[in-house]
Amino acid sequence: MTTCMSTRTKLVLAAAILILPIAAAAEPKVRTDNGVSYVSGGAGDEEKKALEATGERYSLKVTMALTSGHFVGDAQVKIQDSKGQTLVDTVADGPLLYAALQPGTYTVHCSLNGKAQQQTAQITAGKQTQVACSWTSE
Repeated sequence: MTTCMSTRTKLVLAAAILILPIAAAAEPKVRTDNGVSYVSGGAGDEEKKALEATGERYSLKVTMALTSGHFVGDAQVKIQDSKGQTLVDTVADGPLLYAALQPGTYTVHCSLNGKAQQQTAQITAGKQTQVACSWTSE
């Protein structure tokens, strides 16, 4: 016995197969630590585009790369407020991390392969502050 699918059914299935990866990439996983929402990733072009499309909603953007220009993932990122309280402590899923922080002064700690650095981020309402963490290639 053979089963025939209509052309319309085939088109619907083909469209679903094509749309599923786009829909999955279009919505980065939002995490929350201590009341701060954040997303990270950007390892591939699709994921990077999806993050950048939603990134405008966040007040802090952290980019992680080697000084050679290659982006890196798996960096430890910790964000502390002006009182030293850790708000976010995570391993980034890719070279980009966006966080929704209230206006104020924060310290961003990034660590990769035992090499740590920190930078101060001044968050202003209605604007996105960008921090770039970079490490030398070995």
